[in-house]
Amino acid sequence: MRSRSSKPQYVNNKEALGQARKQSIQMEKELSAARKQPDEEEEELQELYDLQDNLEQYSKKNSLEFRVPKSAFSSTEEAVIKIANAVDVPVVTEDIEISHKLSTQGFLN
Repeated sequence: MRSRSSKPQYVNNKEALGQARKQSIQMEKELSAARKQPDEEEEELQELYDLQDNLEQYSKKNSLEFRVPKSAFSSTEEAVIKIANAVDVPVVTEDIEISHKLSTQGFLN
């Protein structure tokens, strides 16, 4: 015989089922959050790539690169001015922020 203090088996099963449902709901929430995380990280990574591209473009907006023989000009400023004039772009020395040689196999970069 069952003692009066013990609950019927269906009550225990009902409580266990209730706890299992709560755990299942919690696990579904965690799974949903875990599924969103890679998408959010991918969006953030793409945003960072876009920002990096923008910064690189900004830093290059005043930069030009010419490849000319080392012996063609006496100074890099002279090379820039003569090349600009050859394509009908008026440039004077004061327009040039900086210019320098990057030696690579007999050419200036």
